[in-house]
Order: sequence, then C-alpha cells, then structure tokens
Amino acid sequence: MVDDEFKWIDHVDRYPPAIPRTQINDYFPFLKAKTLSNMSGKGPPAYRNGRAVIFPTKELLKWLDSRNQMISKDKKIEEKQKNRGRKTKIEEVKFRKK
Repeated sequence: MVDDEFKWIDHVDRYPPAIPRTQINDYFPFLKAKTLSNMSGKGPPAYRNGRAVIFPTKELLKWLDSRNQMISKDKKIEEKQKNRGRKTKIEEVKFRKK
C-alpha cells in the first residue's frame, strides 16, 4: 500500500545540510529566492552569514510540510464550476434560504 501523505522531511538525506537562498531554485524549482525574501517572517527560519542568507535544510523541509496540501481532482473541478459565471435563479434561492 502506498502512503498518500507526502512529507518533505522524509527526504532530508537528499539535500545538503544548509541551502543558500540564491541556490534555493536549484533544489526546489517551485520556490524562488525573491519570494522567500519577500515573506518577511512568514517563511522558513533563515540565518545570515555576511551577505548570504542560509536556510537549514531540516527547518526548510518542515516549513514546506506545514504548507503542503493535497488537492484531489474532484475538488479542483468543484472549485472551477463553483466560480464560473453567475448563479442560476435556483442556486440564488437556495443560498438565501441557508
């Protein structure tokens, strides 16, 4: 049986002990250095060494796990249909009755 829950921290041995912010995109293509610098306190814990900002790998992976969400295909379809255009008259009446 395959575990459906993906955890970044389980793959800590694949990365170096610390990752500089300038190289974050090499290891995680979906993360940009500028995005992390703009997060100001909401991002992963970081340390400054001179001009370099360094993320400890374990802390970075824990932070990624905290932001990880599973989205099923059904939920994506529901969201697309829910946000499409104006509601029908029947939907508006049902919404008002709630």
